[in-house]
Amino acid sequence: MAETYDLLAIGAGPAGCAAAITAAAAGAAVCLIDRAAPPRQRPGETLHPGTVLLLERLGIGAAVADGRFVRVPGIAIVTEAGCRFEAYGADDGGPWCGVQVPGATLDALLHRRAAALGVDVHMDEAAVRPLVASRRVIGARIGSGSIRARLVVDGTGSRHWLARHLSLPIRRLSPPLIAQYGYAHANDGTACPVPLFEADAGGWTWSAQVTDRLLHWTRLNLHEGPPSLRWRPRRWRRLPPAGPIRRANVTWRQCADVAGSGYFLCGDAAAVMDPAASHGVLKALMSGMLAGHLAAAICRQPAYEVQAQADFTAWMNDRAHADTQAMRKLYADFRHPPQWLAPA
Repeated sequence: MAETYDLLAIGAGPAGCAAAITAAAAGAAVCLIDRAAPPRQRPGETLHPGTVLLLERLGIGAAVADGRFVRVPGIAIVTEAGCRFEAYGADDGGPWCGVQVPGATLDALLHRRAAALGVDVHMDEAAVRPLVASRRVIGARIGSGSIRARLVVDGTGSRHWLARHLSLPIRRLSPPLIAQYGYAHANDGTACPVPLFEADAGGWTWSAQVTDRLLHWTRLNLHEGPPSLRWRPRRWRRLPPAGPIRRANVTWRQCADVAGSGYFLCGDAAAVMDPAASHGVLKALMSGMLAGHLAAAICRQPAYEVQAQADFTAWMNDRAHADTQAMRKLYADFRHPPQWLAPA
Protein backbone atom coordinates (compact mmCIF):
# COMPACT_ATOMS: atom_id res chain seq x y z
CA MET A 1 0.00 0.00 0.00
CA ALA A 2 1.07 3.58 -0.57
CA GLU A 3 1.61 5.77 2.47
CA THR A 4 -1.10 8.26 1.50
CA TYR A 5 -4.01 8.15 -0.94
CA ASP A 6 -6.41 10.70 -2.31
CA LEU A 7 -9.34 8.47 -1.38
CA LEU A 8 -9.78 5.51 0.93
CA ALA A 9 -13.01 3.57 0.31
CA ILE A 10 -13.96 1.28 3.19
CA GLY A 11 -16.33 -1.49 2.18
CA ALA A 12 -16.05 -3.15 -1.22
CA GLY A 13 -19.74 -3.46 -1.95
CA PRO A 14 -21.51 -1.43 -4.66
CA ALA A 15 -21.19 1.90 -2.81
CA GLY A 16 -17.50 1.66 -1.97
CA CYS A 17 -16.61 0.25 -5.39
CA ALA A 18 -18.56 2.95 -7.22
CA ALA A 19 -16.72 5.66 -5.26
CA ALA A 20 -13.33 4.04 -5.87
CA ILE A 21 -13.91 3.49 -9.60
CA THR A 22 -15.27 7.00 -10.19
CA ALA A 23 -12.42 8.70 -8.33
CA ALA A 24 -9.73 6.52 -9.95
CA ALA A 25 -11.15 7.17 -13.42
CA ALA A 26 -10.74 10.90 -12.68
CA GLY A 27 -7.07 10.43 -11.83
CA ALA A 28 -7.18 10.06 -8.04
CA ALA A 29 -4.98 7.62 -6.12
CA VAL A 30 -7.43 5.24 -4.45
CA CYS A 31 -7.35 2.38 -1.96
CA LEU A 32 -10.31 0.03 -1.46
CA ILE A 33 -10.49 -2.29 1.55
CA ASP A 34 -13.05 -4.71 2.97
CA ARG A 35 -13.08 -6.89 6.07
CA ALA A 36 -14.67 -9.87 4.28
CA ALA A 37 -12.90 -11.98 1.71
CA PRO A 38 -15.15 -12.81 -1.30
CA PRO A 39 -17.53 -14.33 -2.04
CA ARG A 40 -20.03 -12.80 0.37
CA GLN A 41 -23.67 -13.79 0.68
CA ARG A 42 -26.36 -11.12 0.73
CA PRO A 43 -29.94 -11.01 -0.52
CA GLY A 44 -30.18 -11.36 -4.29
CA GLU A 45 -31.71 -8.26 -5.81
CA THR A 46 -33.24 -7.48 -9.16
CA LEU A 47 -31.33 -4.55 -10.59
CA HIS A 48 -33.60 -1.79 -11.90
CA PRO A 49 -32.95 -0.82 -15.56
CA GLY A 50 -31.49 2.46 -14.28
CA THR A 51 -28.88 0.45 -12.39
CA VAL A 52 -27.73 -1.14 -15.64
CA LEU A 53 -27.04 2.32 -17.07
CA LEU A 54 -24.90 3.19 -14.04
CA LEU A 55 -22.95 -0.04 -14.42
CA GLU A 56 -22.20 0.97 -18.00
CA ARG A 57 -20.78 4.27 -16.77
CA LEU A 58 -18.66 2.36 -14.27
CA GLY A 59 -17.23 0.25 -17.06
CA ILE A 60 -18.85 -3.14 -16.43
CA GLY A 61 -21.93 -2.75 -18.61
CA ALA A 62 -20.54 -5.04 -21.28
CA ALA A 63 -19.77 -7.76 -18.73
CA VAL A 64 -23.33 -7.57 -17.41
CA ALA A 65 -24.77 -7.59 -20.94
CA ASP A 66 -22.63 -10.59 -21.94
CA GLY A 67 -23.43 -12.56 -18.80
CA ARG A 68 -26.16 -15.16 -18.80
CA PHE A 69 -28.24 -13.35 -16.22
CA VAL A 70 -32.00 -13.51 -15.76
CA ARG A 71 -33.67 -10.44 -17.31
CA VAL A 72 -37.11 -9.24 -16.25
CA PRO A 73 -39.43 -6.53 -17.67
CA GLY A 74 -41.09 -5.70 -14.34
CA ILE A 75 -42.44 -6.97 -11.02
CA ALA A 76 -45.58 -8.93 -10.17
CA ILE A 77 -47.40 -7.60 -7.09
CA VAL A 78 -49.94 -9.71 -5.20
CA THR A 79 -52.04 -8.25 -2.37
CA GLU A 80 -55.22 -9.25 -0.61
CA ALA A 81 -57.07 -7.06 -3.12
CA GLY A 82 -55.72 -8.83 -6.20
CA CYS A 83 -52.64 -8.95 -8.40
CA ARG A 84 -51.03 -6.72 -10.99
CA PHE A 85 -47.88 -6.45 -13.06
CA GLU A 86 -45.80 -3.28 -12.89
CA ALA A 87 -43.61 -2.94 -15.97
CA TYR A 88 -40.41 -0.93 -15.85
CA GLY A 89 -41.37 0.86 -19.07
CA ALA A 90 -40.50 0.72 -22.74
CA ASP A 91 -39.27 2.78 -25.69
CA ASP A 92 -38.87 2.25 -29.43
CA GLY A 93 -36.27 -0.40 -28.72
CA GLY A 94 -38.67 -2.50 -26.69
CA PRO A 95 -39.36 -3.06 -22.99
CA TRP A 96 -36.87 -1.92 -20.38
CA CYS A 97 -35.50 -4.89 -18.49
CA GLY A 98 -33.95 -5.22 -15.11
CA VAL A 99 -31.35 -7.90 -14.57
CA GLN A 100 -30.86 -10.38 -11.75
CA VAL A 101 -27.15 -10.41 -10.91
CA PRO A 102 -26.07 -12.43 -7.83
CA GLY A 103 -24.47 -10.15 -5.25
CA ALA A 104 -21.15 -11.98 -5.21
CA THR A 105 -20.94 -11.80 -9.03
CA LEU A 106 -21.63 -8.07 -9.07
CA ASP A 107 -18.98 -7.52 -6.40
CA ALA A 108 -16.41 -9.47 -8.39
CA LEU A 109 -17.07 -7.46 -11.55
CA LEU A 110 -16.69 -4.19 -9.64
CA HIS A 111 -13.50 -5.36 -7.91
CA ARG A 112 -11.88 -6.29 -11.21
CA ARG A 113 -12.86 -2.95 -12.76
CA ALA A 114 -11.40 -1.05 -9.79
CA ALA A 115 -8.13 -2.98 -9.98
CA ALA A 116 -7.91 -2.38 -13.74
CA LEU A 117 -8.07 1.36 -13.06
CA GLY A 118 -5.15 1.16 -10.63
CA VAL A 119 -7.08 1.03 -7.37
CA ASP A 120 -5.22 -0.78 -4.59
CA VAL A 121 -7.82 -3.42 -3.68
CA HIS A 122 -7.30 -5.28 -0.38
CA MET A 123 -9.89 -7.81 0.68
CA ASP A 124 -9.94 -9.42 4.11
CA GLU A 125 -8.48 -6.19 5.53
CA ALA A 126 -10.62 -4.82 8.36
CA ALA A 127 -10.76 -1.14 9.26
CA VAL A 128 -10.41 -1.07 13.05
CA ARG A 129 -11.09 2.62 13.68
CA PRO A 130 -10.81 5.93 11.82
CA LEU A 131 -7.75 8.13 12.07
CA VAL A 132 -8.78 11.63 13.16
CA ALA A 133 -6.60 14.74 13.45
CA SER A 134 -7.93 18.20 14.35
CA ARG A 135 -11.49 16.84 13.97
CA ARG A 136 -10.78 15.70 10.42
CA VAL A 137 -10.90 12.08 9.24
CA ILE A 138 -7.51 11.37 7.68
CA GLY A 139 -7.60 7.61 7.17
CA ALA A 140 -8.15 4.36 9.04
CA ARG A 141 -6.29 2.08 11.38
CA ILE A 142 -6.18 -1.48 10.06
CA GLY A 143 -4.86 -4.70 11.51
CA SER A 144 -1.46 -4.37 9.85
CA GLY A 145 -0.96 -0.66 10.45
CA SER A 146 -2.75 2.40 9.08
CA ILE A 147 -3.84 3.95 5.80
CA ARG A 148 -3.90 7.71 5.36
CA ALA A 149 -6.03 9.51 2.81
CA ARG A 150 -7.20 13.00 2.00
CA LEU A 151 -10.79 11.72 1.98
CA VAL A 152 -12.56 8.62 3.29
CA VAL A 153 -15.76 7.05 1.93
CA ASP A 154 -17.72 4.76 4.22
CA GLY A 155 -19.39 2.07 2.11
CA THR A 156 -19.65 -0.48 4.93
CA GLY A 157 -23.43 -0.68 4.72
CA SER A 158 -25.83 -0.90 7.63
CA ARG A 159 -23.02 -1.42 10.15
CA HIS A 160 -22.57 2.40 10.04
CA TRP A 161 -18.87 1.92 10.77
CA LEU A 162 -17.77 5.54 10.57
CA ALA A 163 -20.93 6.97 12.14
CA ARG A 164 -20.51 4.72 15.17
CA HIS A 165 -16.83 5.57 15.64
CA LEU A 166 -17.45 9.31 15.25
CA SER A 167 -20.60 9.16 17.42
CA LEU A 168 -22.67 10.69 14.64
CA PRO A 169 -26.41 10.76 15.42
CA ILE A 170 -28.51 8.10 13.69
CA ARG A 171 -32.24 8.78 13.58
CA ARG A 172 -34.52 5.74 13.62
CA LEU A 173 -37.70 6.06 11.60
CA SER A 174 -39.41 2.75 12.38
CA PRO A 175 -39.55 0.13 15.12
CA PRO A 176 -37.01 -2.71 14.83
CA LEU A 177 -37.46 -4.60 11.55
CA ILE A 178 -35.62 -7.85 10.81
CA ALA A 179 -35.69 -9.31 7.29
CA GLN A 180 -35.11 -13.01 6.81
CA TYR A 181 -33.79 -14.38 3.52
CA GLY A 182 -32.54 -17.54 1.91
CA TYR A 183 -31.98 -19.45 -1.31
CA ALA A 184 -33.33 -22.65 -2.82
CA HIS A 185 -32.24 -24.86 -5.69
CA ALA A 186 -34.67 -24.57 -8.60
CA ASN A 187 -35.81 -27.30 -10.95
CA ASP A 188 -37.68 -27.25 -14.25
CA GLY A 189 -41.05 -26.89 -12.53
CA THR A 190 -40.24 -24.04 -10.15
CA ALA A 191 -39.28 -21.19 -12.46
CA CYS A 192 -40.06 -17.67 -11.22
CA PRO A 193 -40.32 -15.70 -14.51
CA VAL A 194 -40.53 -12.26 -12.86
CA PRO A 195 -39.82 -11.07 -9.30
CA LEU A 196 -42.88 -11.54 -7.10
CA PHE A 197 -43.89 -9.22 -4.23
CA GLU A 198 -46.65 -10.78 -2.10
CA ALA A 199 -48.31 -8.76 0.66
CA ASP A 200 -50.39 -10.41 3.38
CA ALA A 201 -51.81 -9.66 6.80
CA GLY A 202 -48.46 -10.13 8.51
CA GLY A 203 -46.05 -8.47 6.09
CA TRP A 204 -44.64 -9.41 2.70
CA THR A 205 -42.53 -11.97 0.84
CA TRP A 206 -40.24 -11.24 -2.11
CA SER A 207 -39.31 -14.06 -4.51
CA ALA A 208 -36.97 -13.93 -7.49
CA GLN A 209 -35.00 -16.26 -9.73
CA VAL A 210 -31.31 -15.36 -9.36
CA THR A 211 -29.96 -17.86 -11.91
CA ASP A 212 -31.35 -20.73 -13.97
CA ARG A 213 -30.97 -23.02 -10.98
CA LEU A 214 -31.17 -20.71 -7.98
CA LEU A 215 -34.17 -19.01 -6.35
CA HIS A 216 -34.06 -16.30 -3.71
CA TRP A 217 -36.64 -15.17 -1.20
CA THR A 218 -36.92 -12.49 1.49
CA ARG A 219 -39.54 -12.29 4.23
CA LEU A 220 -40.37 -9.27 6.41
CA ASN A 221 -42.98 -9.32 9.17
CA LEU A 222 -44.28 -5.80 9.77
CA HIS A 223 -46.22 -6.41 12.97
CA GLU A 224 -43.96 -8.79 14.90
CA GLY A 225 -40.50 -10.28 14.90
CA PRO A 226 -39.07 -12.51 12.15
CA PRO A 227 -40.44 -16.01 11.60
CA SER A 228 -38.69 -19.18 12.68
CA LEU A 229 -35.39 -19.91 10.97
CA ARG A 230 -37.11 -22.95 9.49
CA TRP A 231 -39.63 -20.75 7.64
CA ARG A 232 -39.63 -20.76 3.83
CA PRO A 233 -42.19 -19.72 1.19
CA ARG A 234 -44.90 -22.35 1.07
CA ARG A 235 -44.52 -23.22 -2.61
CA TRP A 236 -40.76 -23.77 -2.22
CA ARG A 237 -40.72 -25.82 0.97
CA ARG A 238 -40.10 -29.05 -0.92
CA LEU A 239 -37.07 -27.62 -2.74
CA PRO A 240 -33.60 -28.27 -1.36
CA PRO A 241 -32.22 -25.17 0.39
CA ALA A 242 -29.06 -23.54 -0.94
CA GLY A 243 -27.15 -22.48 2.15
CA PRO A 244 -28.41 -21.33 5.54
CA ILE A 245 -31.25 -18.88 6.19
CA ARG A 246 -29.95 -15.47 7.25
CA ARG A 247 -31.32 -12.32 8.85
CA ALA A 248 -30.60 -8.62 8.39
CA ASN A 249 -31.53 -5.56 10.44
CA VAL A 250 -33.57 -3.37 8.06
CA THR A 251 -34.94 -0.91 10.60
CA TRP A 252 -35.50 2.41 8.85
CA ARG A 253 -32.75 4.79 9.92
CA GLN A 254 -30.84 7.80 8.67
CA CYS A 255 -27.49 9.28 9.66
CA ALA A 256 -27.72 13.03 10.22
CA ASP A 257 -24.21 13.94 9.07
CA VAL A 258 -23.63 12.10 5.80
CA ALA A 259 -20.67 14.32 4.89
CA GLY A 260 -18.13 16.09 7.05
CA SER A 261 -14.52 17.04 7.35
CA GLY A 262 -12.68 14.41 5.34
CA TYR A 263 -15.50 11.90 4.82
CA PHE A 264 -18.65 10.85 2.92
CA LEU A 265 -21.19 8.19 3.94
CA CYS A 266 -22.66 6.23 1.01
CA GLY A 267 -25.41 3.67 0.50
CA ASP A 268 -26.74 1.99 3.63
CA ALA A 269 -23.96 3.58 5.69
CA ALA A 270 -25.95 6.82 5.27
CA ALA A 271 -29.56 5.60 5.31
CA VAL A 272 -31.35 2.25 5.49
CA MET A 273 -34.80 1.32 4.22
CA ASP A 274 -36.25 -2.16 4.23
CA PRO A 275 -35.94 -4.23 1.01
CA ALA A 276 -39.44 -3.36 -0.20
CA ALA A 277 -37.85 -0.18 -1.56
CA SER A 278 -36.22 -2.56 -4.10
CA HIS A 279 -33.44 -0.21 -5.18
CA GLY A 280 -30.70 -0.64 -2.58
CA VAL A 281 -28.01 -1.29 -5.20
CA LEU A 282 -29.19 1.67 -7.28
CA LYS A 283 -28.94 3.97 -4.24
CA ALA A 284 -25.53 2.59 -3.33
CA LEU A 285 -24.12 3.09 -6.82
CA MET A 286 -25.53 6.60 -7.22
CA SER A 287 -24.26 7.84 -3.85
CA GLY A 288 -20.87 6.17 -4.35
CA MET A 289 -20.44 7.68 -7.80
CA LEU A 290 -21.37 11.12 -6.47
CA ALA A 291 -18.91 10.79 -3.57
CA GLY A 292 -16.14 9.63 -5.93
CA HIS A 293 -16.80 12.54 -8.29
CA LEU A 294 -16.75 15.07 -5.45
CA ALA A 295 -13.60 13.52 -3.94
CA ALA A 296 -11.75 13.88 -7.24
CA ALA A 297 -12.94 17.49 -7.52
CA ILE A 298 -11.74 18.26 -3.99
CA CYS A 299 -8.31 16.82 -4.79
CA ARG A 300 -8.05 19.20 -7.72
CA GLN A 301 -9.48 22.17 -5.83
CA PRO A 302 -9.31 21.78 -2.01
CA ALA A 303 -11.32 24.95 -1.41
CA TYR A 304 -14.35 23.20 -2.93
CA GLU A 305 -14.66 20.75 -0.02
CA VAL A 306 -17.17 22.72 2.06
CA GLN A 307 -19.48 23.19 -0.91
CA ALA A 308 -19.05 19.53 -1.88
CA GLN A 309 -20.14 18.46 1.60
CA ALA A 310 -23.24 20.65 1.34
CA ASP A 311 -24.10 19.37 -2.15
CA PHE A 312 -23.71 15.74 -1.11
CA THR A 313 -25.75 16.23 2.07
CA ALA A 314 -28.58 17.96 0.20
CA TRP A 315 -28.75 15.21 -2.42
CA MET A 316 -28.70 12.41 0.15
CA ASN A 317 -31.35 14.09 2.30
CA ASP A 318 -33.61 14.56 -0.73
CA ARG A 319 -33.25 10.89 -1.66
CA ALA A 320 -33.89 9.72 1.91
CA HIS A 321 -37.03 11.88 2.14
CA ALA A 322 -38.35 10.62 -1.19
CA ASP A 323 -37.66 7.00 -0.25
CA THR A 324 -39.37 7.39 3.13
CA GLN A 325 -42.47 8.96 1.59
CA ALA A 326 -42.66 6.23 -1.06
CA MET A 327 -42.39 3.50 1.55
CA ARG A 328 -45.05 5.07 3.75
CA LYS A 329 -47.39 5.23 0.76
CA LEU A 330 -46.68 1.60 -0.13
CA TYR A 331 -47.47 0.33 3.35
CA ALA A 332 -50.45 2.63 3.85
CA ASP A 333 -52.08 0.88 0.87
CA PHE A 334 -51.83 -2.52 2.60
CA ARG A 335 -55.10 -3.87 3.97
CA HIS A 336 -53.31 -4.27 7.30
CA PRO A 337 -50.84 -1.34 7.41
CA PRO A 338 -48.34 -1.16 10.28
CA GLN A 339 -49.74 0.76 13.24
CA TRP A 340 -46.47 2.66 13.65
CA LEU A 341 -47.02 4.50 10.35
CA ALA A 342 -49.67 6.79 11.84
CA PRO A 343 -47.63 8.39 14.68
CA ALA A 344 -44.55 8.60 12.46
